[in-house]
Amino acid sequence: MKIKNNHLILERKNCTNCRFGTVPTKINCAKCNGTGNGPRGGKRSCRKCYGSGYEWDQNNRQTCDICNGDYENFLPETPFNHIRLNKDDIRIKVIRDYAYRQMSFTEQYIGAGLFSCTDYGRHQNQTDDELIESAFHFEEKGEFSTQGIKLIRDKNDLRICDYIGIVTADNGYSVIPIFEED
Repeated sequence: MKIKNNHLILERKNCTNCRFGTVPTKINCAKCNGTGNGPRGGKRSCRKCYGSGYEWDQNNRQTCDICNGDYENFLPETPFNHIRLNKDDIRIKVIRDYAYRQMSFTEQYIGAGLFSCTDYGRHQNQTDDELIESAFHFEEKGEFSTQGIKLIRDKNDLRICDYIGIVTADNGYSVIPIFEED
């Protein structure tokens, strides 16, 4: 997935069911002989296989049933997949227009937009550039990852937001996509 001409471009991704076209072999549990019962006969109480009756043999692998070993570029991407972005891929602005704004319940406990952060007012002593660096950890990783759907209006309109806004409040901030009206 990438951004080109302010649109999210969906590509193809590797098979998510296997690792390099193979999956571990499913074998009967050695402790319960495939029954899933525990040592005293309790249903689904085998502790070794958690009652499933089987184990996975990582040393003996077989071809993936989903992709038949052709794992590269097997699935189409969706907007719900993650995209890695550099600082230069999208504009980021700090919005400090709201004096004495309280964070909503959603911002504090669930997270709004890309994410929310309760930093107990530490951001108020930071410059805009410092806040951007600390919010996205660009100095450590050089890039950040988010779901593509968080940068667009909906899954049918793949136009990305005009910029990402860091909207501050008294005790924290929320990072949200901003769409300017045409």
